[in-house]
Amino acid sequence: MLMETDQREEEESGFRFPQGVCFIVFVFEWIDPYVKVSLICDGRRLKKRKTTTKRSTLNPVYNEAIIFDIPPENVEQVSLSITVMDYDRVGHNEVIGVCYTGPDAQGLGRDHWTEMLAYPRKPITHWHSLGEDRRQFTLPPPGAL
Repeated sequence: MLMETDQREEEESGFRFPQGVCFIVFVFEWIDPYVKVSLICDGRRLKKRKTTTKRSTLNPVYNEAIIFDIPPENVEQVSLSITVMDYDRVGHNEVIGVCYTGPDAQGLGRDHWTEMLAYPRKPITHWHSLGEDRRQFTLPPPGAL
């Protein structure tokens, strides 16, 4: 029945697809993203926090604060790992991307950290690019930079 309807519409419009033409349809899946932030010291995760999961969106908005209390004497030894995840009800959650901020991070990650230290107790926001996987963002050993 569907084939007949399609053929009739093609005949009425005067347009016919050439025989042998193959169409590939990509179905873009909506994701259920959340952000996982880990406090890292000497390569070990000390604490972790995560945002709420935003359902079925490609443009999530998080009006949430993630706060870690770090003693001033330890601030040069810790970094933050920021991972955007896709929540999966069945199976495992998938990593969408990752970035780092801290004294050992590079580029904007380090600049953001420096600005946060310059203005304690004030929210400092920046856009960060996400890497494709965690291996791109291995932190150098402390003091290597």
